[in-house]
Amino acid sequence: MIHLFYTGYGWLVFALTFGASLVANLLTNHFMDERYYDTHKWPLGAALFIAGSLCNIVVAVLNHGKTRKMLDLESGKIVELHRHQNTFFFIPMKWWGIILMIIGGFLAIRELF
Repeated sequence: MIHLFYTGYGWLVFALTFGASLVANLLTNHFMDERYYDTHKWPLGAALFIAGSLCNIVVAVLNHGKTRKMLDLESGKIVELHRHQNTFFFIPMKWWGIILMIIGGFLAIRELF
């Protein structure tokens, strides 16, 4: 049943986001007040930004050398085919990195103003 929400290594989006958020929570509990993580949004924003960066690194490693270039005879254009699709909630993993970085950056910068 859970497999419906991801394909390939898409489950890493959840694992990286959960792990980065957990580490941010533990670090703020250790170095700050125990309620700091709940009252301030920048630690979560930093965690999401880091998780997004890690997703981009994982996608780059997974896709390195795994594409095939083929010539489309009808259009004359070269087409790249990826062997495996890594999606989470039907969104490709390469877009999750960007989505998490934008949300994380927004949360971190929002606290400044």
